[in-house]
Amino acid sequence: MHARLKPIVKWLALALAAAFSGGTMLTMAAYLYLAPLLPEAETYRYVQLETPLRIYTADGRLIDEIGNRRNPVEFEEIPQVLTNALIATEDVRFYSHPGVDVQSLMRGFYGFLTGQGLGGGSTISMQLSNNLSFDSDNVYLRKFKEIPFALQIQRELTREEILTLYMNTIYFGAGADGIGAAAYVYYGKEASDLTLAEAAMMISLLPCPSTCNPLANPERAISRRETRLKNMLKENMITEAEFNAANSAPVTALRRNRNIEVPAPYVAEMVRQTLYEQFAEGTYSRGFEVTTSIDGDKQLAANRALVSGLERYYDRRHGYRGTNTNYPPESADPRTVWMGHLAPIPTYGNQQPAIVTAIEERSFRALLKNGEEVEVPWDGISWAYAFRSRNEAWPPPSTAADAVQPGDLIRVKQGEEHWELGQVPDIQGALVSVSPSNGQILALVGGYDFRWNQVNRVLTPRPPGSNFKPFVYGAALENGYSPSSIVNDAPFTRGDYRPNNYENNFL
Repeated sequence: MHARLKPIVKWLALALAAAFSGGTMLTMAAYLYLAPLLPEAETYRYVQLETPLRIYTADGRLIDEIGNRRNPVEFEEIPQVLTNALIATEDVRFYSHPGVDVQSLMRGFYGFLTGQGLGGGSTISMQLSNNLSFDSDNVYLRKFKEIPFALQIQRELTREEILTLYMNTIYFGAGADGIGAAAYVYYGKEASDLTLAEAAMMISLLPCPSTCNPLANPERAISRRETRLKNMLKENMITEAEFNAANSAPVTALRRNRNIEVPAPYVAEMVRQTLYEQFAEGTYSRGFEVTTSIDGDKQLAANRALVSGLERYYDRRHGYRGTNTNYPPESADPRTVWMGHLAPIPTYGNQQPAIVTAIEERSFRALLKNGEEVEVPWDGISWAYAFRSRNEAWPPPSTAADAVQPGDLIRVKQGEEHWELGQVPDIQGALVSVSPSNGQILALVGGYDFRWNQVNRVLTPRPPGSNFKPFVYGAALENGYSPSSIVNDAPFTRGDYRPNNYENNFL
């Protein structure tokens, strides 16, 4: 029997040696092929992180920020609970493997073959290599490149540099690239101030930042946070008491918008279009900072003047157009139904969406989309003469019921002393303020509300209408007419041109 097995063992040993040699040769060939394609260490050690376009007033106040937000942090600013949550979840042998964890790769491959969810095999270094490169490669070539690149990264960077670079380049959803921006967007704080519960929540976003975040799906986010905390508890990174406290912590994440100090969206769009013509998509990532000639105080005054002028001094004078939508209080809990209807409706100008909940003779109550219920007194209703035509509004309301009914979807605005019935103006306007000494634009508003309509009426060619009358009157005064001169209001023609006013009269 021994003699019979000897040739088999011999051929088996030869086959294993051949397989090992072949594998070694293939690995070396792959490395020789991929090595020239891998970036140099200096290109990612000092990687130029994408930063958004920022636009400022002449006195340095932020008008707008366009592009994903990024606030790079140093390793010392990353709290230990955050790196622990990352390592416990993504790469428990981060400090012991050379950049590629063979055990995790084999586990992931086995899970793929058997259809079991055993987790992926990518290490933090492999994920970082994917973040830094290979965006345009197909998925198989990208995975093939990740391994030698991860090995190179781990040889040339310290563990601290790898963690810092990873935290600064990963996307956390809600327009936040990197942990510095994410900490502010979700929690309004510096990354170094994140609590254990908040750190676990941040790490739970990484596989699906847009759909797993606590703003989009709070219940799913809580479940994913618990899994990250359990990972940390399993690795003895936190105690049972710390786990219980963090796991029971409420979700405090809120969407923090950019700290816009002087809203001027039409100005920002003019700047964006100008830069885009020269730099295309680089406009949003190369960190351009543009200082305009806009005077911050004058711009704020211009914003208020145009919105108030269109709402109060023009649109109200033409009457109240009423509502086309009514949600009657048919269910036992109409408030919940009404909140659902209000949720997708935006605020335009000063006009907040609301639904009428109750009516008194000279007042009514309305539900706002934030859940607050406000009272609108008679002083906020009495202006609402019924709209009949462009030039006629009649009759005036005598009771609140003449203007609104329970369930009406309306607009309200916060006045100086009380809430008022409102409506989005059925007209647009524009304002531009120019310095008489040097021609610089000091303030510019291109319409009632940029969210409602993005057409910039300062730039869009339009018939001048009555704006041209001062030039006509000025020319008349220069040519001998006086304020008391009488002109016959009769039709006249110049060739094929016969002018007339909107109302089909003449002068």
